[in-house]
Amino acid sequence: GLVLHGTAGGGTIEWFLNPASKVSSHYVVEQDGKVTQMVSETDVAWHAGVVSPTSILADKGNPNSFCIGIEFSRNKTNDNIMPDAQILSGLDLVNDIRGRYPHIQIYFHDEISIGRICPGPNFPKTLFRT
Repeated sequence: GLVLHGTAGGGTIEWFLNPASKVSSHYVVEQDGKVTQMVSETDVAWHAGVVSPTSILADKGNPNSFCIGIEFSRNKTNDNIMPDAQILSGLDLVNDIRGRYPHIQIYFHDEISIGRICPGPNFPKTLFRT
């Protein structure tokens, strides 16, 4: 699977590089479109959090162990309109991953951890799911 997130603020790369954070993601897509790989796709990243019992992955185990995580840099409330450069880079990244894993399913963090505001309002979910 592929889980898409919003960062709810800046400083994501620095936070992921800090071992005390105990969180990570495979990729970060900045608002200017820059993509940074933080963790190899073959390694586990700690991005999915707690799976809600009513989520679409509730009976699948820990999604960190089988999902690639992509964080999109967003404002603190995850509700900003994403710049075109960020959307286009994100779509390129998702399509590249889909090319390597043709049957990969796309999930949004709020579908896994019910009640989360992630990736947040104004995230173009339809573009990324099609």
